[in-house]
Amino acid sequence: MLRTSICSLLFAANVSAYPLANANLIKLIHTADTETRWQLETKQAQLAEILAHISTQTGIAIHYTVLPEGLVTATCVGATLKQVVECVLARKANLIVRLHPQTDQPYADPAAEMWVLGVRYVAATACADVAKEPEKANLIQAETSDAPLLDELLSQTQSQDANTRANAIGALLSVGKAGDERIKNVLLAALTDPEAIVRAQAISSFARREGEAATAALQNALHDSDAGVRLMAVDGIGTDADLLRQAIDDEDATVRQLALSKLAALKNKSP
Repeated sequence: MLRTSICSLLFAANVSAYPLANANLIKLIHTADTETRWQLETKQAQLAEILAHISTQTGIAIHYTVLPEGLVTATCVGATLKQVVECVLARKANLIVRLHPQTDQPYADPAAEMWVLGVRYVAATACADVAKEPEKANLIQAETSDAPLLDELLSQTQSQDANTRANAIGALLSVGKAGDERIKNVLLAALTDPEAIVRAQAISSFARREGEAATAALQNALHDSDAGVRLMAVDGIGTDADLLRQAIDDEDATVRQLALSKLAALKNKSP
């Protein structure tokens, strides 16, 4: 069982800073009920704080390169922590989970480690429309352009702070019109940013905005020195099996695992 409200999670990329949430505003409960084993309640808490709280309480490492800014209010219930984390992310990112090995040792949850990939941003102003038509929550690109927000984000991509640049690069995924040359040029430049956190978010946004036109950029990113960038590149590959095969021999186990799982999914979809 999984419960959440799509509009309970507002990821506003242009929000500056928020005060830290109080500990009593993030509650994670473990029960004996197999269908509602994990219960998470958050109120006006930052997503990074929520993931840190889950990690601290469970001992499960949760990795990410960049997260949307903003405060989260949500109630999530699930049989596994994977379901709960997917709920609090509101399906705005891909979640990769490494399971515990098959042993006789009992674990509170099957997950041993998690990676949050391909974060997607949604503007708070679009929330009412999403609530009316939940299927729109899966849209990657907004249908309308918010010019002031776009100008601000483009400015932030030139910040001296790597986290600010990465957040702005990620937010460019869901603003502006398809084919916007300014956004394309900024993302292309960010693919060679000196900071891996920026390159990782850049290849994610670029791949989702450009589709098949991003093939060359994805191929280059698969050879990046940073495993996080390579992981985001694999995450950004759609149905190109040849590209995915290039990653199955990667030196990083997580990159290999993601590539193999995506290849298996493609094979299962084949007629």
